[in-house]
Amino acid sequence: MFVNLKKNAQNLVNGNEVTVKCTEENKGQYQDVELNIDTGNEKSIFGNANTANLTVCFMKWTESTSDATYRGKVFVDDVSLTEVRNEDDNYNLVWADEFNETELDKNNWGYELGHIRGLEQQHYTNSKDNVYLEDGNLVIKATNRKTEDQYEVTQGDTTRKVIYDSGSVRTHGKQEFLYGRIEMKAKLPKGQAVFPAFWTLGSDFHLDGNIAQGIGWPDSGEIDIMELIGNGTAGGVNGNRQVYQTLHYGTNGEDDGKYAGHGTCYTLPSGIFNDDYHVFGINWSKGKIEWYVDDQIVRTVDYSDDQRALECIDRPQYIEFNLALGGAWPGAAGENLAGTKYEVDYVRYARNEQQQKDADTFYANAYKINGEKDVTMTEGETPDLLAGITSDKESIVDYSINDEPMFTNVGGNTHVSLLCTGKNDTESLKSLKPGSYNLYYTAYKEGDTVSARTRRQVSLTVEERTFEKDLAKSQLELNGAIGSTLETIKLPDGWEFVDPKEKISEEYQEVDVIYPAIGGKVGKAIINGYEKAVIVSGENTKLEYNESKPLEITINVSARNIQKVLVDEKEIDTKYYTIENISRAVNGNSKVVLTNEYLKTLSSGEHKVEIQTTAGNVDTIFTVVKSNSGKDDNENPNPGTGKDDNEKPNPGTGSDDNQKPNTGTENKDSQTNVDNKKNESVEGVSNTNKETTKNAQTTTQKSTKTGDQAPVEIFIGCCLVSFIAIIALKKKKALK
Repeated sequence: MFVNLKKNAQNLVNGNEVTVKCTEENKGQYQDVELNIDTGNEKSIFGNANTANLTVCFMKWTESTSDATYRGKVFVDDVSLTEVRNEDDNYNLVWADEFNETELDKNNWGYELGHIRGLEQQHYTNSKDNVYLEDGNLVIKATNRKTEDQYEVTQGDTTRKVIYDSGSVRTHGKQEFLYGRIEMKAKLPKGQAVFPAFWTLGSDFHLDGNIAQGIGWPDSGEIDIMELIGNGTAGGVNGNRQVYQTLHYGTNGEDDGKYAGHGTCYTLPSGIFNDDYHVFGINWSKGKIEWYVDDQIVRTVDYSDDQRALECIDRPQYIEFNLALGGAWPGAAGENLAGTKYEVDYVRYARNEQQQKDADTFYANAYKINGEKDVTMTEGETPDLLAGITSDKESIVDYSINDEPMFTNVGGNTHVSLLCTGKNDTESLKSLKPGSYNLYYTAYKEGDTVSARTRRQVSLTVEERTFEKDLAKSQLELNGAIGSTLETIKLPDGWEFVDPKEKISEEYQEVDVIYPAIGGKVGKAIINGYEKAVIVSGENTKLEYNESKPLEITINVSARNIQKVLVDEKEIDTKYYTIENISRAVNGNSKVVLTNEYLKTLSSGEHKVEIQTTAGNVDTIFTVVKSNSGKDDNENPNPGTGKDDNEKPNPGTGSDDNQKPNTGTENKDSQTNVDNKKNESVEGVSNTNKETTKNAQTTTQKSTKTGDQAPVEIFIGCCLVSFIAIIALKKKKALK
């Protein structure tokens, strides 16, 4: 037979005709036929009532009066005309997931995990056995739970065993929705008490258990777009061909709103929802929701007259897909449901112009969070996770942390845990183990239990604390003097030596360290042992203004382990000295060089230089002797101007009538001058450390030898005086 549409009982409308055939397989059963009419911009069918005359025709056609078609009977039932509004054509797609990739997009989806609700007999997992993408579908599949991991749940007087693993995915903290068309295309599972759902829940629902930051159920609002409960106690024989549409909202845990609960049921005209894919969705406007199945509106609720509904429902929602098995409503699940699939082809979200305006108005007045981003911290730390995070409208921001990314499905009734409740829970933050976590930021106003709260999710990574990493960050060097104890060496913050009194006994030594704030966190430290700091050599300790060579002191400590240089117990500016490495070894020597520019600022006489290092402090004495042009009252007279009692007159001086030999007084002064010269001259660097006594003695001996050369200088001076005197006498004789 043929089913067609005619205009004025004449021509077919847009060639709209469907052939219905009777085969052995479908004889005696109803077949669904759908015909579509596009009315364009007209508000009624073909606009003009005089010319509309739309006819629906059901026609049998046969060439013979003796065949089965002619003799057979045709029954027609449930003929209806359904309006699809023009505004549907003006929807703009906002977001969609077609599930055409190989992996679930974690930017859109997270997991609901463990056992969540009542008497349901499934344990939600993040296993690819239960949630995966295949052939352009999101597949949620039920599998048998291992016997050793099964457990019982109780509600009231009823107890059931959790015998299946399944899946539940949601967009919480990643994608949210407010007003518009939200729909999916899916093939639903079948069986005793199979319980698939496509639904939304308020984005500020406290799914991590933190009521202080989130909103409880049903205050957060819930829109059940599609629920199927399968055959069984509640679903009866038609359970696999029926879907439900429901609103939930109320106050203080009571689902008591005017339009709450008591959802409607839509029954598929023929077959079951597992036979093929069907479209399920809502058209959600401010104060009103229409539910539809395959473009047929099956329920409408206008809740604009209920203030509590407006507060609970008209707020951002997140989407969830889950496959439950059994429960308080559908009854006990069948025992043969392993392999049951809930297959979603796509999920789409679109808004028309008015829905977009209403959503924009809501968000303009909602709390806003700025600055959120993924965070990495080190085990045992308490970083400020709110640094750089702001909110507006006098709201505050806090955070919570759960361990969903590290969920394990092994071990009975495993679950996701709220591990840190906020900024004041620093001990819990410090106790987080290495791994990945969900970090939720929430903006809200204290005392406001009505307004929607704004929540954002980012990832928190806790890196394992190791001594090696902390040492590298600290840039400390574990160098210690042989013979001293480990406690003399600075460790990175938080770390301690297990035995701080242990002595450093060798050049390279491995010792145990511990981080007490993290129980049992231990590490190994390599200690570089070295001899205590000593002065190896000092040069140019006799300094004069007209000399350009600076003072150089070599010590057995590397440059990076030198901390300060002091002269006469006062630290000097680093611009007045340099430190040069002589070798690259850890215990290599280095040279401290005091600039001539600085030395010129010092007064004549002895000065003490002290070099402070990580290997101990060393000091020595050096003497500044100024040149003639800059001498003061304490300076020595020029060398060679006097002699002592044992000295003989300079040879060749002669004597004339006016000359007299030196008096005893003159001899005494001359001896004093010589002694002063010996005392004021630099006679080597004197090292106060016992270890450099040998070096000091060697230098002193060299300097003493230099001092013994003074009589030679006196002798030369005397010769010069005598030579001048002889010349003078010759001139005198010449004049005569």
